[in-house]
Formats: sequence, structure tokens, C-alpha cells
Amino acid sequence: MSPRWIDQITPGALKGFDVLIIPNMADRAANLAADWQQHVRHFVADGGGALLIHHSAGHPALGGAPFSKIGSLGTFTSVRGMKVVADHPITTASASAVEQAFAENLTNPAFMAQLARTKLMTDTNFISGFPDYMPIKPGGAGITVIRSMVDKGVGGDATLVAGTVGLGRTVLAGISIGAKCVRVDEQYITTEQLTPEEEAILINSVFWLGQ
Repeated sequence: MSPRWIDQITPGALKGFDVLIIPNMADRAANLAADWQQHVRHFVADGGGALLIHHSAGHPALGGAPFSKIGSLGTFTSVRGMKVVADHPITTASASAVEQAFAENLTNPAFMAQLARTKLMTDTNFISGFPDYMPIKPGGAGITVIRSMVDKGVGGDATLVAGTVGLGRTVLAGISIGAKCVRVDEQYITTEQLTPEEEAILINSVFWLGQ
């Protein structure tokens, strides 16, 4: 696995990659062309994998839902509590994507200890690092893997939905994976940081998307 940062989403820029991760962005970045979503759809349909995070999963400011058959976004909701609700390779402890990718190492105690960090059992509860999420309305081809917990009558939405598109796969994450936001002296400070559960989701998603 050789991760690389790219600053364009075009057929040429995506050539040779197996998985594309698009982080949260409030508005379309100036370096992205207006047709960037079309290129992502073609990339996935041709066999690639894509993880789209928070706004990037389909906020209207970025062009709407790129994979409506998997899911479409609603308006952000301020709840941090999350719950794993499905037995899926990007979370499950019984058939994780990482486990499948490294089957030859399953008798190695050191590897198994590391692997345990990537496993999230169904009904596992956790707190996301970001104070809000984008609720996802699953499409007909989308599988809800994580939901927000209900807090003061708010929540209960799908927040991570996975599915296949053409020859490829996609994960829509309404959770802002990789962002930690805390309030300091009446100001919100956001840094790049993963909670342990979000780290597990990220690792398993990449391996599942690349299979």
C-alpha cells in the first residue's frame, strides 16, 4: 500500500490508484473542477473504491449526492454518539477486511494484537471526534453500518453507509473521520486526529474498498 496525496480529481490523476479518500470540505476546493464528482463515479464504476467524508459525501454546495443509489445527505446534526449496527467487513470482528487481506498472518500473535484494534463489534458505541455529522438517507444499494445515537430527541440517523457501484465500492461517511473539534475559551479548535474507533473504520474501509 502506497498512499499519496493528489490535488486533482481527473481520469489522469486517478490512474493507477485503487482507493480514493476525499476528506470533509465545506465548499468545493478551488483546485477541483466542477465535474470532479463525475470522475469519481467513473472511477468507482470501473472498479475503484471511494471513501467520501462528511460534506464530500454529497452536500449540495459540492454538487449533491454523487452516489444516490448508496445514499444522500441531509442537514448536519449535532450529536457525537455513534453505534455500530451491522455486521460488515469495515467493522466486524469476524471477517474484517484487514483479516481477509492478511490471512497468512492470522497465526502471528503480534499481528493479531494489532488486528484487534481494527475490530468493532455490532452494538459497539463510540464518540466521534467532531461535534456534528451529516445524516445519510440510504439508497436502495446502501447498507447502513453505523447510526448516530439519539440524544435529547435528536439523532438515530444512518451516518456510515456502504455499497457497490458498477465494478467498484463506495463508503459514505457522514461522520467527519479524521477531524477532532474541541471548545477552548469560547472558540472551537479543529485538528487532524482520529479516535480509535474512527481509525478502525478508516483502516477497514480502505482494505474493503480495495478488494
